[in-house]
Amino acid sequence: MGTILWILTTTKDTPKTSDYVLNLAKQKSAGLIALLVLDCRLGQQIFKKLESESFFGGGQSANLAETLLQDYEERGRNKFSDIRSRAVEKNIALETSVKRGVAADECVRVIKELQPEEIVLTRMPGSRFCKFFFSEAADKIRGAAGCPVTVIDEKEEQGA
Repeated sequence: MGTILWILTTTKDTPKTSDYVLNLAKQKSAGLIALLVLDCRLGQQIFKKLESESFFGGGQSANLAETLLQDYEERGRNKFSDIRSRAVEKNIALETSVKRGVAADECVRVIKELQPEEIVLTRMPGSRFCKFFFSEAADKIRGAAGCPVTVIDEKEEQGA
């Protein structure tokens, strides 16, 4: 049985990606691994910007950055719970994993370890900052993959 690696985001809901990856796993009779990488740079970049604007000082930002990562992890675990119930309904074997580090590097490490049959990513509409993180990670993932990499666009609906 092959494996599909789904690299999650916790910033927004991803209904198109969820439907796609669960249907793909069912169609291919593949196991599904849902990976959440808490990028340590995310909080650092946000709070570095706030510090440069003199919003607050350095000690506070370190605590807030860790709190932000903990919040993302909790959101990820909640998302895992939702995915697990949908996977059970479709009789799909599911593993979940949370890693901390530089997102692109952690994804590449997991890809090399697991050698999945396919990788699924979500592209979210967002700021230039988020797009930078996504494009850097997506480029490294594609370079390391050795398998198809599908990117699902989760565009926000107009008027929503």
